[in-house]
Amino acid sequence: MPCAGRFFPGRPLRGPISLVAAGAFLLSLAAPALQGPRAEGASKKPARAANPSYKSAILIDAESGHILRSHNPRQPVIPASVVKMMTSLLALEHIRHKKARMSDRVKVSRAASLVGGHQVYLRPGEVFRLENLLKAVMIGSANDAAYAVAEHVAGNEPAFVRMMNQRARQLGLKDTRFVNVNGLPAGRGRPSNLMSARDAAMLARKLIHDFPFVLAWTSTRMTPFRPGKFNLYNTNKLVGRFAGLDGLKTGFTPEAGFSIVATAKRGDLRLIGVVFGSPQSQRRFNEARNLLAWGFSNYSRQAAKGKSPRDGRKTRVLKQNPDGASLGAQPQPYRLTLEGAGAGRPEAAAGEEDGPESPGSLMAAKPAAQRPQPGVMQLR
Repeated sequence: MPCAGRFFPGRPLRGPISLVAAGAFLLSLAAPALQGPRAEGASKKPARAANPSYKSAILIDAESGHILRSHNPRQPVIPASVVKMMTSLLALEHIRHKKARMSDRVKVSRAASLVGGHQVYLRPGEVFRLENLLKAVMIGSANDAAYAVAEHVAGNEPAFVRMMNQRARQLGLKDTRFVNVNGLPAGRGRPSNLMSARDAAMLARKLIHDFPFVLAWTSTRMTPFRPGKFNLYNTNKLVGRFAGLDGLKTGFTPEAGFSIVATAKRGDLRLIGVVFGSPQSQRRFNEARNLLAWGFSNYSRQAAKGKSPRDGRKTRVLKQNPDGASLGAQPQPYRLTLEGAGAGRPEAAAGEEDGPESPGSLMAAKPAAQRPQPGVMQLR
């Protein structure tokens, strides 16, 4: 005989305790109706602590340098192949100063041919145009091509690395250290390349500001390297999959995780987003896509009254879109500059060199009843 107080489907209830249990059961079924409709947009689960799938991230307006969102922007992390942005910048500046030409014939050394990792399989004695090697660096993230470029510019890798660190200091990259030209692991017991998301954004801004034609390379999904024998495939899988995206650089090593410096332009607004240290390749692309989508949903560049004192052209200012106001997404009160971190920042508050994580920072809490907006990053 079943125990009193238990409910077995298909069997009669027995005893007063059984009636109480049955009443409680029926009341629980009716509870949602008694509570009334759920507030629109309210979460069904309690808010959970922020747990981003990256070590650090930042979003900036490329024209003004204003930081729109950030998470651990000054944390030095291992950038992997993102260091190749500096390798390319130095080579292109070398060309601009007429110390080299795009048409230079670069002979591959044995040392360059022995570089491992992601590569275009250079062989000793092969000769390539400097321009083609730079494309292999920025499109295919070729480690051997980066080494060959460094040797052509500085004679050897150690000399080029010294140039990289000197240029980093000139640009105000305070959280950056270079130990090689391609971002490969330096080896056990040796220091690693380091870079913060803030420094990566500054470097990317400098690169595309001074050499915008690089974006024609980095927006290419595939191009021949050895015609008919070898093709370069872009390591940035957002190319062709996110409107306006045309760069810029990815990076990965087991220790560093998966990283990306992504840039896109819609209308007059160009954004640069950096995501460092994701545990999976697709996650970095997803986070970068969400970051850029949030920026384009919340900001636009509009013409302002008056003209620029520099060139007489109409000035354009960064404006917050009305639809984004509910997110509290105000630009942080400081910005990045092209030459040195201290210049052009009179609006920085005293004692806030790095800037606080503003209400519009990546990890800001979203109001519980706020309805998700299309194209806007959903904060966790």
